[in-house]
Amino acid sequence: LVNFTTDNIPPETYTGDSIHVKGSSKTSGLIAGHSHNVGYTVDALEWREDGYDPVMTDPAKVKILDADGNDVTDNYTIGSIAPPTKKFVVKKSDGDFDVVFADEHVTDDGNPHSMTRGAYSDVPGTTFKYQLDGAGEWTDDLSSLVASGVGEHTVKVIATNPNYNKTQEKTAKLVITDKIIVTVEVKSKSKEYDGTPLTTTYETNGAFEPGDE
Repeated sequence: LVNFTTDNIPPETYTGDSIHVKGSSKTSGLIAGHSHNVGYTVDALEWREDGYDPVMTDPAKVKILDADGNDVTDNYTIGSIAPPTKKFVVKKSDGDFDVVFADEHVTDDGNPHSMTRGAYSDVPGTTFKYQLDGAGEWTDDLSSLVASGVGEHTVKVIATNPNYNKTQEKTAKLVITDKIIVTVEVKSKSKEYDGTPLTTTYETNGAFEPGDE
């Protein structure tokens, strides 16, 4: 009767990539020079509070070979295949992760304004909390942080991800201005010189207020 035991699997740290671990189980029931294929595999993507159970070799697929590579499995009775006593653990990273949070500019129209583009991270599972001008409650609803009148306001974000021990902090400006931004595009034009002025045309993007030139 051949029984197999398996040592606990050393933990690995989250890197953002999938983790594939495999290893062999142990037994003292084989004849010297004989080998076996019993072991485990683990596939993990992220930190998990309760860890990962390894997948053990199916007893029906156990193979035992002699020193010459001949299959001698039928000469043995396969008993138990014991998994590790502890689950495989993916540890949280102590590193940083990227967060993008950009300034926004709006024109004062007499109404309250909030930022329309929240923070973003490529790391799956990231959540965000926001605060306006260093006061008030933190919230995950960016649209609830409003400001009125011409001025510059600071919005702070704290990003949290379950795969990282540290949070990330960023700030962005909500700038409310009383000036409407107008862009002017001049159309290129040319002609042979004939003594008369060359006139061209242009297009504007935006609206002028009465009295603007």
